[in-house]
Amino acid sequence: MILSEQTRRWTEIQFYYFCLDLYHIRNNMIDVILLIEVVCQIAELNYPMLKSIAGKMMGDPIYLPHRDEVVSLAHAMGNGYKNIAKITDLSINTIRTILNTNRNKITTPYPMFEIPEDQEMYKFIQQFSEIKKVGI
Repeated sequence: MILSEQTRRWTEIQFYYFCLDLYHIRNNMIDVILLIEVVCQIAELNYPMLKSIAGKMMGDPIYLPHRDEVVSLAHAMGNGYKNIAKITDLSINTIRTILNTNRNKITTPYPMFEIPEDQEMYKFIQQFSEIKKVGI
């Protein structure tokens, strides 16, 4: 599977927000790691790799995505203003301002992880999305 740099960085951001949102719900990093382990067992993914990535993302601010990057990438990946507002907790006016300000800036997303790690995060996000559809 070949992922563009844009898709790779967007996948990293999605995985970061998965970990962050779950951490805010449970207020416990162990629970985040346990859910990652369960999804990895169900989907036959590389648990040690994803556990390490989650630890790095949640423990080192270098991996923290900047809000302008999140807004720009979310928009580039086809998300509308309302969905971006839900993801970022920003107002639609702020999102418009960010997109208008960055419109003429040519920025290439810079993935923070290696290709195999991004591929595993991509598979994780895809599998978790499928799992969320189970039930009523």
